[in-house]
Amino acid sequence: EQTLARWKERADAGMCVALPDPDMEACFRANKAFLLLFHDRDSVTPGPLTYHRFWFRDAAFMLHAMDKIGFDRESRAVLATYPRRQRRDGFFISQNGEWDANGEALWTLVQHCRLTRDRELLEEVYSSVRRGVEWIRRKRAKTLDRHGPERGLLPAGFSAEHLGPNDYFYWDDFWSLAGIREAAWAAEFLGRDRDAEAFRGLYAEFWADVERSLAAVEKRLGARLLPASPFRRMDAGAVGSLAALYPLRLLGPADPRIVNTLDYLRRHSFYEDGFFQNMIHSGVNPYLTAQIAQCYLLRRSREAWPLIYYLLKIATPTYTWPEAVHPRTGGGCMGDGHHGWAAAEFLLLVRNLLLLEEGDTLAVTPILPAEWAVPGTRIRVRNAPTLFGPVSAEITYEADRAELVLEADWFRPPASCTWEVGRPLDSVRGGQARVHGTAVTFGAAAGRIDARFAGARR
Repeated sequence: EQTLARWKERADAGMCVALPDPDMEACFRANKAFLLLFHDRDSVTPGPLTYHRFWFRDAAFMLHAMDKIGFDRESRAVLATYPRRQRRDGFFISQNGEWDANGEALWTLVQHCRLTRDRELLEEVYSSVRRGVEWIRRKRAKTLDRHGPERGLLPAGFSAEHLGPNDYFYWDDFWSLAGIREAAWAAEFLGRDRDAEAFRGLYAEFWADVERSLAAVEKRLGARLLPASPFRRMDAGAVGSLAALYPLRLLGPADPRIVNTLDYLRRHSFYEDGFFQNMIHSGVNPYLTAQIAQCYLLRRSREAWPLIYYLLKIATPTYTWPEAVHPRTGGGCMGDGHHGWAAAEFLLLVRNLLLLEEGDTLAVTPILPAEWAVPGTRIRVRNAPTLFGPVSAEITYEADRAELVLEADWFRPPASCTWEVGRPLDSVRGGQARVHGTAVTFGAAAGRIDARFAGARR
């Protein structure tokens, strides 16, 4: 009884949701608890058996999920150990040859501080952040004497196994660029202006080399695409390069390279509505399917929804996923049977379906499906951390109208908010709100928005 009471208390903490889809709501609640089970005090591991060890890669998504659903204390306990996990030369090491680790470590640390405004932790780890950026600079310098498309990129490594054999992976470069960008934000936040300027300079040089490499790829392939490396044809490993959009936001959702790569993968690397990784994993990968759904979400494409429902379909009865699912048996065929990265990705996906930061804008239910916008529907989000401050929201639908009640404790109010209502609108009241088809734009000070459907009687 004490154990049950303790778990109920933990499950009720942080971000809580009530959704029109009871299966999705139950899956969200279960994976909140699972994420805590993967947390080992000062470590987090993506599996209970085979993968019961630490990787910066998996931790980036798992700790970010903890932060975004309100378990920032648990996340902080792991992040505080990052300086101890760093070599004297500045390399954040999980395994040698994984050159994505430094970017992931820097990104996760600073994203935590952006969400929580934890200046104390940032002060503690800042010297480690500086050394991490310096390691990236030195590592990248090893290819500056080359004349091919790998010039200025990180050296070849094995990185994430779903990318394929050793190569000059754009995944490593994109994570490193994002880590440098986050380090520049940290330096500015802490008043280290000279460091911030130096980091921004390094970022600009590195990005210019990546753009030159991608231009060479475009010439070779005859199309604007993001393969796994400058020497690869398009294949399933290109899914790693979508990190430039999700989660890193280095490229915009309308960038032709993102659009074309998504289109390629959807046509060539899917089994039913799941992403099929035919290298090493040889199965439908739940967390990569969720990442592609996130890219569709950022593109405001409802193509995300078939992928989301497919994830629920292939989940076990207890709402878990292996690293890869066998297309015939439905069982696991790679890694641990319960994969922590997959749990984290589902939580992040549901969170972003409800509240999504885009620059200085907070989007509420950005791709709400029409089947949710029906009379009697109620959507609740409670205690959701955002980059602007904690937010709670409640949406109710009636026959002729929908209402949004938004409560927030802003530490940096968004310049504007948007709400995708899911049905054509006639008028709206509250907070200097404006109608744009099926969406509403309003100011951060608004607490209540009343939207009337087109054709509804007054």
